[in-house]
Amino acid sequence: MSPAATPRDAAPDARYRRYLRRETHSSRSAAQIVVLVLIILIAAYVGTEAVLAIVGAAPLLLAPSALLGAIVGVTDLASGAIIGIAVGTAVLALILLVLALAPGARARHTVADDRLAVVLDDGVIASSLARSARTAARSRREDTRASIGRRTAVIEVTPSSGITVDRDSVQSAVDDELSRIAATPAPRATVRISDSGRI
Repeated sequence: MSPAATPRDAAPDARYRRYLRRETHSSRSAAQIVVLVLIILIAAYVGTEAVLAIVGAAPLLLAPSALLGAIVGVTDLASGAIIGIAVGTAVLALILLVLALAPGARARHTVADDRLAVVLDDGVIASSLARSARTAARSRREDTRASIGRRTAVIEVTPSSGITVDRDSVQSAVDDELSRIAATPAPRATVRISDSGRI
């Protein structure tokens, strides 16, 4: 009979999940800093122009009353210009919304382990898949390329001239290597054999 898990035993699991999340997802701080700096600069400019208008000094670029008149006068613009401004604003809003809501994924996968938090760089997985494909295809290192995404892996083999490569055996070798690595999320491998050989 196995002993019941105590809160102390559960703490490493929660801590490892937090570590793994931090290592596999990128921070949003760069986008946040850029947006905040832009807001600060705009607020500083508007504040400076307002103070200059109160003091009676010449404006830096545009007096607040002229700026307000320009904003109100937008309706006098041609409909194409208004549509362009609206589309530009919508695109900027969409970009900021995607940056705020979408998870930023780094090029890494995790491996389930009871004792450790294991993170594999996608380059390591791609190199391992390329080696397995190269061995199964009996090809040279420069004739085999592998790239890996979050859920897909693409292996491209260019056979030497006059040598046929069995795509199924290469696919089987790559699938075996992926199951041995057991990365999470598990990528699905696709093997592509080039039609033209290389000398």
